[in-house]
Amino acid sequence: MRIVLRSTAAVAAFAVLTFLPAPARAQEETPPATAASAVPPAQTPAAPHGFSGSATVGVSLESGRTDLNGIQVAYHGLRPYSDNGAYTMAANYTFASTRPPGSDDRITVSNHLDANAGIEHNYGKRWVLMLRLQGMRDPIAHVDYRVQQLTGFGIRFGTKRAQARFIPGLAFIVHDKNVGTENGFNTNIGFYHDLMVQLTPAWTFSEFVTASHDVKDDDDYFFTADAKLTGAITRRLGLQVSFQYSYESLLPPGVEAWYQKTMVGLQIKF
Repeated sequence: MRIVLRSTAAVAAFAVLTFLPAPARAQEETPPATAASAVPPAQTPAAPHGFSGSATVGVSLESGRTDLNGIQVAYHGLRPYSDNGAYTMAANYTFASTRPPGSDDRITVSNHLDANAGIEHNYGKRWVLMLRLQGMRDPIAHVDYRVQQLTGFGIRFGTKRAQARFIPGLAFIVHDKNVGTENGFNTNIGFYHDLMVQLTPAWTFSEFVTASHDVKDDDDYFFTADAKLTGAITRRLGLQVSFQYSYESLLPPGVEAWYQKTMVGLQIKF
């Protein structure tokens, strides 16, 4: 299967959340943890403890009628600073290349890097604040860089087996995606939603959806969805199957607006 940061003073200001990727939790993590873009949703905050995290690696190797080599590496970490809050961090890198039939040269078809760091803080049993600084680059999509300062305040709810969050918010964005009318500074509104379900003691299903819209341009928006099924092999080793889909309305001519991938990988918890 395919595996597949001009900052300004405004970007330093915290403004209200949206969307990407990627989200560790200011509360106790229900094992087994997910990898890639989201960590399990809101639960009852745990007492402060040390750093925890997970790393997932997936590889795709194809030969014969199709020649493709790909790798994806995803990392998520969390360190509580109180009973109700935690510092979060995450990173994801995807690379893939292929050799078209009859060609001696390989072509890069995926080269995506994104990372974020932030704070998540729970208020009472139902509310959560998210602050996050994100960076992304994707030469294949001609996005030279995108830096976002996100802030959001929303609701969390659920049971011991299933938890969910819905967080509307705002983002200040500085980017260069080689679209003349869109490079520079944007203010976007959007939302972030996630869900985690403990299917069995060994298997966990998680998903997140994010959406963002430029407040001044109805034609500038993007959407991301991610779903993961993670199973424990041992206490620290797990198997993960994930499906990711994204759509960005404004990209340079010739760049496909939508992108999707399915990945199987091994996850290590620490």
